[in-house]
Amino acid sequence: MGAESRHRRDPSGPARETLVIRNPRDVYNFINDTPRKATRNRLMIFTALASLLVDGWDTAGLSAGVPSLVETFELSAFETGLLTSSIGFGMLFAAFVGGHLVDRIGRLRMFLLDMVLFVVAAIIGALAPNFAMVVVARFLMGVGIGIDVPAAMSVVAEQTNTRRKRTFVNQHMLFFYYAIVGSYLISWLLLEVGGVGNSLWRWQMAIGGVLAFIIIVTRLTVAEETAFWLASRGHLRSAAGVIEKVYGVKVTIEAPAQPRAERRIPFTYFFRGKYLKRTILSTEINFFQSLVYFAVGFYLPVTAGVLFDDPAVALLGTAAVQCAGLVGAVFASVFANRVGLRRETLIGFGVEVPALVVIGIGVVQGWMPPFVGIVVLAIFLMAHTLGPAQTGVSIAVLSYPTEMRGRGTGLSYGVGRIGAIAGFYVFPLLLAPLGLGNTLLLLALAPLFGFLIALFVKWDPTGATSETEESDEPGEPTGRPVGEGAAR
Repeated sequence: MGAESRHRRDPSGPARETLVIRNPRDVYNFINDTPRKATRNRLMIFTALASLLVDGWDTAGLSAGVPSLVETFELSAFETGLLTSSIGFGMLFAAFVGGHLVDRIGRLRMFLLDMVLFVVAAIIGALAPNFAMVVVARFLMGVGIGIDVPAAMSVVAEQTNTRRKRTFVNQHMLFFYYAIVGSYLISWLLLEVGGVGNSLWRWQMAIGGVLAFIIIVTRLTVAEETAFWLASRGHLRSAAGVIEKVYGVKVTIEAPAQPRAERRIPFTYFFRGKYLKRTILSTEINFFQSLVYFAVGFYLPVTAGVLFDDPAVALLGTAAVQCAGLVGAVFASVFANRVGLRRETLIGFGVEVPALVVIGIGVVQGWMPPFVGIVVLAIFLMAHTLGPAQTGVSIAVLSYPTEMRGRGTGLSYGVGRIGAIAGFYVFPLLLAPLGLGNTLLLLALAPLFGFLIALFVKWDPTGATSETEESDEPGEPTGRPVGEGAAR
């Protein structure tokens, strides 16, 4: 029985309805079915997605600042790879640990902790006196991002109704590319107008810290623990309080007198039964898309520098390519429900392969004009953001029930960070001996493998969360009660 069928008229008010909650499923059904568009709820979703602004800003800021960092500290190819991949190691560590904590202690606490890490990392990085401190700052930033993605994406999935769930979840890449484009444009202004020279990377880290601080203040003002998570832990009264506060609906609890037993969900559940192919699909997408993006997309200024002699022109060319990525992210959000996440993945990977092959052959043969190269890179990035750049995380968020969502998203994102680390290292190490063209030809194998696996692993979230699936009762009783009267 859905939550809508459990609405009653409140006799104390002229037309106010009362939501009756008897079990967690009533909470899930109400949020999944409600057509209400509460302002506070929208702000919570916005502050969750806004953390991707920090991630995107930091990614583009470091990408644009790599040449100045190399000159400042006279870095070798190995040190450059270590510097750029240090954030990936931080993400990898935090994605697995953070995903577990997001499920264990809640979305809200981790939601605030990660932004504090962003600010601390930005301060350390902007003031770093040596290479080692920059690496430490990058690692801490990665830890913050690794914690934030499972928390923020869980909040988005658990605050939206079924009809709009995939659309909102897919918007995380849209926010990422807002920041990417803005960061490259600011980098150009800092170089051309501000004359910051080799201090560009310090300025970019400092601006990222200010952005993170603004998001912290906003989250402290509007954020609430999600009713989904509270209900899944048996805290029905707390979940009711959140619903009343966010949606303005009066709630009555008619729950059993005895709290239900807490269920322990082993990590092996991600590799059993119906969850196996979901885990395979989301993790393989994240791995291959991260590898190709952080090898090709992250080093776009380097590639543009090969096509153009002027560093400032190369930055503007990079910003233009990133605008194409922004367009792809818009399409991904708009067409998520119509096309489906798996089909978006296949389209994206399917276009990336020929794009990399064309530009690779063109550079090797020496017939690639700079303008044509930028156009092909733009097509590559648009396909990337339309498809695999966002679908890996989106599929993970929508494939698991509340009790597994944080860990499932963390698992998928963590595997993606392994691909990111490989991409960070692969590009500079291959570029020196092979040259740009041959490096791009080799990297075309990543989207090819991603396409083939997605072609054979057939799973696409319907837009409803796993809480609505029949016989979806993962886990084993621990014997410990959970609920309002249980110890938390």
